[in-house]
Amino acid sequence: MRMVDDGPMLVAIPTTSSPAWGEDSAIAIVRRSLRRRGFGLDVAGGPMAVVLDRHHPDAAAAIEGGEAIELASAWPSDASIVLTAAGRWWVWEYGAVAPADSQARTLASQASGTRS
Repeated sequence: MRMVDDGPMLVAIPTTSSPAWGEDSAIAIVRRSLRRRGFGLDVAGGPMAVVLDRHHPDAAAAIEGGEAIELASAWPSDASIVLTAAGRWWVWEYGAVAPADSQARTLASQASGTRS
């Protein structure tokens, strides 16, 4: 919630996400999840890109490729997408991570760890 000074009284306006939520938070959650799943530092510590929501100008680029239609229709309204060397992953502000594309699903099923 953020407070707005609207004349003689303050009005609470709900916000869609925590002020602390951003690209760094999303990447940290995905890195931790990939490490717990057994991915090495080359993947868990490698380069990542984040699109925080489906309405972001970079959203189309984040889902381009053979699975673009599936990813666009499956994009959860409250999730961000993180692009990694191990595929694309949905990540939620509360810490959940799930594979978003076939590469991530395949690698997740082969990974030695099982915790998310």
